[in-house]
Amino acid sequence: MKKLISAATVAGAFLIAPQASAEIAGFEFEVGGYAWYTDLTGEISGAGTSVELGNDGIRMDSRVNGNVYVSLEHPVPIVPNVRISHTFLKNEGSGRAVFSTFPFDVSKGAIDISHTDLTLYWTPVDLGFFAWDIGASARIFSGSLEFTGEFPPGTVGPDPISTSAKSDINPTYGLLYTNFDFQLPITGLGIQVELTGGTNGKETAIDSTAKIEYTSIVGIGTALGYRYLDVDLESEASVGNASQSIKYKLDASGPFLSLYYRL
Repeated sequence: MKKLISAATVAGAFLIAPQASAEIAGFEFEVGGYAWYTDLTGEISGAGTSVELGNDGIRMDSRVNGNVYVSLEHPVPIVPNVRISHTFLKNEGSGRAVFSTFPFDVSKGAIDISHTDLTLYWTPVDLGFFAWDIGASARIFSGSLEFTGEFPPGTVGPDPISTSAKSDINPTYGLLYTNFDFQLPITGLGIQVELTGGTNGKETAIDSTAKIEYTSIVGIGTALGYRYLDVDLESEASVGNASQSIKYKLDASGPFLSLYYRL
């Protein structure tokens, strides 16, 4: 809890501007962000490579990542509303992996699965106290993988051999998007549940968020929630002088604290 409270301060750094929501003649504009205390687990495999992210492999440190977003809603029929979101998601760690069947001691490992979502959506149900959004997102990854370490003595040679593995993680998905928004009149309290998921044929993503929010009468508010992200990715990695196809099965999850401003 102490780490989560301290994340409130970090959340401000992720805000590209005060979160604002201006509903004038049916228009609503919103911009904001949150600090996300993230654990990263999973496995990386392919072409003789085996990496477990956890206590039995590379132990990834928990850390505060973040998200910023902006959205525009309007009253024009048929034309979709727009939401753009970017998630900063990078964790580091160290431990042991297996490259080409040989054990490899990782002194520094970094996995970056940061991504941008461009979402077009409609609100077919808006009852004031409850709204339902549905649409589609393009998720654009802009991440990377990097391991630095050495093969221990007696594995690929009598002496330790230092090397590194690098890879860009940059697939693009088409995802389905939906959001359920429950508001308690007068209190300023609300609950939102957001689900995003889909595939590009060989890679998939499932992303779910639930949060409780409070909005003051002047529009300044905060939200406490939890986000879970499950992704299967594939990329080409450079290991030494060789190129290999690498598959990633990764889970990122943890609580987040958001700041926003609504008029």
